[in-house]
Amino acid sequence: MKVSKKRNLLEIVVEDNGVGRKQSQLLKQKMERKHTSYASQILKERIDIYSYLRREKTDFFMENINPSKKYTGTRAVLVFPYLNQKEKLI
Repeated sequence: MKVSKKRNLLEIVVEDNGVGRKQSQLLKQKMERKHTSYASQILKERIDIYSYLRREKTDFFMENINPSKKYTGTRAVLVFPYLNQKEKLI
């Protein structure tokens, strides 16, 4: 995990060296799963609410680390406005 401040933005990057999203989806299709994950959807909704309340753009995206390889790994990036100690969250 990396945390960095760029101008007035805080960027949090989390990487894993797993099989990647596409390969993971293929594996899930082969398995009989009854569980539906809503984690990404809930995270997006929370980011949208935060952006709306702060009236500032917050961004989240996921990408493959090595897209040319079969097992790509995944990088998740969250970027949001940096708050100094005097500012209130909401």
